[in-house]
Amino acid sequence: MLPQMQPGDCLLYRTKGFWSWLIRVKTFSSVSHCEAVVVPGVEVIAARGEGVQRFAFKTEGLYAILRPVEPFDLEAAMAWFTRSAEGQGYHWWGLLRFFLLGKPSAGEKTKMFCSELLVRWYRAGGVHPFALGYDADKTSPGMFLASPKFTIMWTRDKEAQA
Repeated sequence: MLPQMQPGDCLLYRTKGFWSWLIRVKTFSSVSHCEAVVVPGVEVIAARGEGVQRFAFKTEGLYAILRPVEPFDLEAAMAWFTRSAEGQGYHWWGLLRFFLLGKPSAGEKTKMFCSELLVRWYRAGGVHPFALGYDADKTSPGMFLASPKFTIMWTRDKEAQA
């Protein structure tokens, strides 16, 4: 059973498919995608194949729910999202570059992948998941599991053990 979610919670997914498998293998992680809660159980922000936008919340493939340990300013984060990210394309080339060359996306300004979006969104809301100078382009979804800035509220693994 999922815990009560709050705006600002980080959702980590382990989905099926080639890209998901490749992301997990390349990043040595159990997850391959991340999204953030805007309206609990209803709306998230994410970078998916369709681009960077608001999407309906989905439970399929949900692996973990994380909560920022510091106060999070949803209003500031959403203002940044609307102004700077919403409507951008998904950064397929950056993802491919990461897999083939092991290098980040090289500073693309009009496209993002999921973890890059969330790092910037959380920073806009006053939560810094990783060191301030650490480039959002270099992050992966699984890195959120190791961030001391989040508490793990729920994981599929722990639910399966119960």
